[in-house]
Amino acid sequence: MAISWGRFLVIMTALSMVLAPSVFVFAQTDEEAEEAAKNAELEAQIQKKAEELKKINEELQETQEDLQATVQKGQTLNNEIKKIDGNIKTINLGIQSSEVTIEKLGLELENLQDVIYDKEVELERKKHSITALLQQRQVMDNENLLMVFLKNKTLSDSLAQAQFIEDLNNSLLTEVVNLQDIREDLNEDLEDVSDKKDKTEQEKQTLKARESIAKEQKTERSYLLAQTKNEEAEYQKIVAELAERQRKIGEEIADIEAQLRAGANTDDLPTARSGILGYPVASVLVTQDYGATAFAQRAYRSKFHNGIDFRASVGTELFAAAEGEVIAVGDNGNVQYGRYVLVKHPNNLTTLYAHMSKQSVYVGQTVERGQLIGYAGETGYVFGAHLHFTVYWSPSVELKAFSGAGLVPVGITVNPFEYF
Repeated sequence: MAISWGRFLVIMTALSMVLAPSVFVFAQTDEEAEEAAKNAELEAQIQKKAEELKKINEELQETQEDLQATVQKGQTLNNEIKKIDGNIKTINLGIQSSEVTIEKLGLELENLQDVIYDKEVELERKKHSITALLQQRQVMDNENLLMVFLKNKTLSDSLAQAQFIEDLNNSLLTEVVNLQDIREDLNEDLEDVSDKKDKTEQEKQTLKARESIAKEQKTERSYLLAQTKNEEAEYQKIVAELAERQRKIGEEIADIEAQLRAGANTDDLPTARSGILGYPVASVLVTQDYGATAFAQRAYRSKFHNGIDFRASVGTELFAAAEGEVIAVGDNGNVQYGRYVLVKHPNNLTTLYAHMSKQSVYVGQTVERGQLIGYAGETGYVFGAHLHFTVYWSPSVELKAFSGAGLVPVGITVNPFEYF
C-alpha cells in the first residue's frame, strides 16, 4: 500500500508531537506551579534539618572532648559527677539527633513519593509514545526500500519517506531504551523508600532506648551521691574496693586464658584478610589497640589488652560485625565487661561487645552483619564511655562464673585488625 505525500506529512506531524513534545511550549498550569512550589519547600525543609543535625553533631563532638578531659583528670567524686552530667548531656543531644533524623527521613520519604509519582506519569507517557510508534510502524511494515522508491512519484518523495522509516525505527529504539531507564530509576527509588522506612524504624528504636538510658544515668547520679554522702573520702573507699575486686577477677581471667592458649591448635581460624568483619561503630576512632599496649602494661597483670577500644559516647549505636547467633547477653555489674553481648559467627570467630549501656538482642537470636545490637556506655570496670571489642577463636570461648560478676566470657583472642 503506497502512502501519499499528504498522508506522509500528516504522519510525520503527529509523530513529531509524540516524540518531541519539548519543542512545543505550554503554559505552566496552576497545579504544576503548586507542585513545583511544594517540591521546593520540601527541599528547603530537608536542608534545614540537615543543618540542625550538623549543629547537634558539632555540639556532641565538643561534649565528648570535654568528657575525655574530665576522665583524664583522675578519679574524684567531683569528676565522676561531672562525667555523669556530661553523659546525660551527650544522651540528650543523641535524643535531639534521633528526633531531627526521624523528621528529616519523613520529609525525604514525602519527597521521594512525589518523585515516584512523576516517574510513574512519565512511564505511562513513554508507553503511549511507544504504542503510537508501533502503530505507525505497522503502516510501514509491508513496504521495503525498493517499494518506497517505486510507489512515490518523485525521487525526493521516495528519499523523504525512506528517511522517515529510518527515523521511525531509531525513535522506537530510543523510546524503548528510555522506558527501561525510567523503570530502573523507579525501582531504585522504591528501594530507597524501603531503606528510609527501615532507617526510620531503627531511629525510633534508638530514640526510645536513649530516653531509657538518660533515665538510668540520672538514677546513677542520685545513687552515687547517696552512697558517698557527697564526701570524697567515701567515694575513694568505694573506688578502692572496686579496684581490688576487679584485680582479683582480672588475674583469674588471665590465668584461665593462658591455660586455654597453651597447646591450642587454631588452624581452623579463617585466613587473615580484610572484609571478614565489619566495624561495630559507624564512626571509627580507636582509643586503645590490641596487644601489649602502654596502658595494658600499667593496668593489667597480663600486660595485654585482649581487644580494641573504640571511642563511643553513651547511647552510640553498636552493630554486629558479621552475621551470627547471639550466644550470651550478660551483665557483670560494675566490674569487668559490664553489660555485654557475645555473637558466634559461622567462621570460627566469636565477637564480644562490652561496656554497653543497653542491649537490644536476646540469646538465640540470629543477627545480620551491620544489625543494631545495642548502645555504647561505661558499665563494668571502665574510666570513660567506649566500646571494648574482642574477637575470640570460637572453640575456646567459655562463660565462667566469678563472684560478684556473674558469667564472664573467656577464651583465646585474636587481633581484630586482621579481619577488618
